[in-house]
Amino acid sequence: MAQMQPHQIPAAQDKTRVAKGNQPLDAIQLSDALLRVRTVSHATGLSVASLYRKLAAKEFPAPVRLGKRCTRWKAADVRAWIQAQGGEQ
Repeated sequence: MAQMQPHQIPAAQDKTRVAKGNQPLDAIQLSDALLRVRTVSHATGLSVASLYRKLAAKEFPAPVRLGKRCTRWKAADVRAWIQAQGGEQ
């Protein structure tokens, strides 16, 4: 086995998480785009918690369930909600 320095970690043992790519905010302009919660949060100016509160109160469009732990919002629904609130935010 090769001699390693104490500060070196072999790639197989490296437990560093790789950050997933963020969805560009421009995705809201695509009519059939499915948006992540953080993208919806940035587009509306609401926190993620506020989005879920509004969703529970039926004051925000329901997301599409793509799996057990995967929800997305239709860009057209989010844009319509923003316009109903008085325009672009």
